[in-house]
Amino acid sequence: MAKPRTKKRTHVGATNPKHKAPPTGRSAVLDPKSMVIRIGAGEVGSSVSQLAKDVRQVMEPGTASRLKERRANRLRDYVTMTGPLGVTHLLLFSRSESGNTNLRVATTPRGPTLHFRVEKYSLCKDVRHAQRHPRGGGKEYATPPLLIMNNISTPGADAHSTVPKHLETLTTTVFQSMFPRINPQTTPLKSIRRVLLVNREPATDKDDGSFVLNFRHYAITTKAAGISRPLRRLNAAEKILNGKNGRKGGVPNLGKLEDISDFMIGGENGEGYMTDATSGSEMDTDAEVEVLEDAPRKVSSKTRARAKTETTTP
Repeated sequence: MAKPRTKKRTHVGATNPKHKAPPTGRSAVLDPKSMVIRIGAGEVGSSVSQLAKDVRQVMEPGTASRLKERRANRLRDYVTMTGPLGVTHLLLFSRSESGNTNLRVATTPRGPTLHFRVEKYSLCKDVRHAQRHPRGGGKEYATPPLLIMNNISTPGADAHSTVPKHLETLTTTVFQSMFPRINPQTTPLKSIRRVLLVNREPATDKDDGSFVLNFRHYAITTKAAGISRPLRRLNAAEKILNGKNGRKGGVPNLGKLEDISDFMIGGENGEGYMTDATSGSEMDTDAEVEVLEDAPRKVSSKTRARAKTETTTP
């Protein structure tokens, strides 16, 4: 009797017992995944559609960034696909009959669901037009943002408060579960390039305990701390020199100079690079204190000659 044929290309686990098939189901989800959807794509308008695309960028990389909604799709269709795709959260934008923009944050498959009314928003393109040097569009979206929640829980709140304690805890848990956890001991600081701030503020026009959640997204950069002011001026002077000569990158030519102070202060005419433009490129911080060193410094020959000439002149 012939031996039955075993598929090797499509059934890896059949011939390799050490190979384990990837687990399926909710337990296999390691990092949270989300889908940002417009309910009624033809009714929400172009502004809300662009807002949904901006929120997809905020949720990167664990979101369906190329999701295409159709008018025939219903909410049940998306909920059905959350299980096979491993989607843990749904962010649903919709517009009511009165013209209000609503946002629902749902945890799949059994909830809970948070309902919000979008009072006002700013699109990414409008923010970039308002900035002089906008950031973004690079590798910022390769890693998830750092979630910062401020003033979500009220001190001393209980079950009988205007906003019960369990609702504040539920809101905190839902937002925290939307992003992967970060281990401060193992996560490199340079890998954090975005920050998502969720700030709670009381509603000014209502006294029923309603509050407003500010959802703000920032792109951040990290710089080495502890660099002295002369080194920062040298870096700024190098950028200015490269800009004047039309060169990109590289180190300035210091072969004709006898000392670094000639480059920083300048020659006999005093045309150095410690100008207002150089100092303006530094960070304006009130916490910095400049302390003069008592250690002796080397003085260039041109500086000594200029000092002798000033002393001998009648």
